[in-house]
Amino acid sequence: MNRLCRNSGNRSVSVLPIALLLFAGVVFVSELRGQEGYRLPSKEIVELVDAPLTPLVSVTPDYQWLLQMERASLPSIEEVSEPGVVP
Repeated sequence: MNRLCRNSGNRSVSVLPIALLLFAGVVFVSELRGQEGYRLPSKEIVELVDAPLTPLVSVTPDYQWLLQMERASLPSIEEVSEPGVVP
């Protein structure tokens, strides 16, 4: 007997259409929830993303000099939305 069918007395019921209906329902509900509009993440996540990056450090082979380099953080939305700007 097919694994996707369940024997219910004298007739067999296919599980596949039921599973597809459940999946479609979940997708539909998740799409509806996604239409709420843009929501800001929690304060902790915003602080984590906006925190300055740790500097890069490079040491010369003879260990006489140490170079500390600062890195640029994420560009602002204004910078990203400008035409012709490539990060």
